[in-house]
Amino acid sequence: MKSIVLIIDSLVNAGAETTNIRLAKMFKENGFTVHLISLKNKIEINIPKNIIFHTIDYKKNKIFFRDKYYAKKLNTLLSNIENKKLILGSLGLSHKLMNIIDNNFNFFYVLHGNTSEAKINKKKGLNKFLKKREIEKLYSNKNIITVSKAVENDILTLNLKPKSIQTIYNPFDFEEIKNKALEKTPFKLPSKYLVHVGRFARVKRHDILLKAFSKIKDKDLKLILVGDGEEKENIKDLIKNLNLESKVILTGFLKNPYPIVKNAQILILSSENEGFGNVLIEALSLNTLVVSTSTIGAKEIFNLLNINSLLSNINDINNLIKKIEEARELTQKNLEINLNLFDKETILKDYKKLIID
Repeated sequence: MKSIVLIIDSLVNAGAETTNIRLAKMFKENGFTVHLISLKNKIEINIPKNIIFHTIDYKKNKIFFRDKYYAKKLNTLLSNIENKKLILGSLGLSHKLMNIIDNNFNFFYVLHGNTSEAKINKKKGLNKFLKKREIEKLYSNKNIITVSKAVENDILTLNLKPKSIQTIYNPFDFEEIKNKALEKTPFKLPSKYLVHVGRFARVKRHDILLKAFSKIKDKDLKLILVGDGEEKENIKDLIKNLNLESKVILTGFLKNPYPIVKNAQILILSSENEGFGNVLIEALSLNTLVVSTSTIGAKEIFNLLNINSLLSNINDINNLIKKIEEARELTQKNLEINLNLFDKETILKDYKKLIID
């Protein structure tokens, strides 16, 4: 049977990781044997049945030439997988190890984010120069897949020439999302609320969202934050400092956030950097309005769906308030939205073009 191999740094609960699980299910449902390799043995997401899971148990130990050591382990693992027709690798560590053994396999390097913003622009001086050179060397003469056209355009601003490059959007099983949205919630939902779904990380800018929410005058409106992560204590402190304890609900990580998303007035994405924005598509598929900061991924999604009026300036509290208030005056029926472009069957056709006969 034809095999598809997916390589990723770990399986923590985040966007690229969730997308790889969806890809694994999509390929398996269409008759492929799917091998999922998590370099680190860190698993927070349920792995679907009949997916063959592997790890090389990467650790930040003091082994000399650590990356070469683990790249050799990855090489051995891949060599033992029969009838490989497509190998997709996601995120930085995976790409680094793949690059070391690149001559042995036909890899596709999947970029999920804005490389220049996330890895280069925040550095200064020599560090910025060296990181830019490192990225250019890593992706030169490689087969690259990007999750949005904006991510593709971003990587091409660097001084590199890929072997091939194309955009393939993340796949969504809209029927599954809608069915999950019908399940019961773990607690009684407020009568009206906004929702944010995403890991508690600085890039998600929960602080901007909370400060904007604190200035909205509707006393009955609540805010639900679904997720967990390293910024949790900072977020809790800010909620307290803004006197929002009675208005903000922290759910922690939820395997199924869709009932909460479905019943929200608006889903808000307040990030300062997103290569795509899975939650935006998920919310829209449930007829929930969305407001997002104008990251490269969100701008592309909103442009494709013709809903640009709901984009807010990045890290702009007042503009975010304005967009939330505008969205609250709308209904989903005011928007004509066709999500077929992101349906898993559409995405499968794009990936099948890459499969070796």
